[in-house]
Amino acid sequence: LQVDQHGGRATILEFIQKVCQSMIDKPDYLSVSYQVGEQTTQFVIEVHKDDMGKLIGKNGQNIGSIRTLVTNIATKYQLRAVVLVEE
Repeated sequence: LQVDQHGGRATILEFIQKVCQSMIDKPDYLSVSYQVGEQTTQFVIEVHKDDMGKLIGKNGQNIGSIRTLVTNIATKYQLRAVVLVEE
């Protein structure tokens, strides 16, 4: 069974963008990108500093949930993904 890993990355990128846009106050400052490594795809979320707290959430619950969902989606496409947040 052939899996479209590139399509999987695009799906994850779009998912992260939609979830983050709905959470933050300044979506114009939102940037989501990814870098493909040897074994892992690294997704980087950049938001305005005022939105950092909303994205991370109390005790990291929001970003933790996003990471869990991204991991589950990545597994479907036989990918290994990590999510990083930058200001």
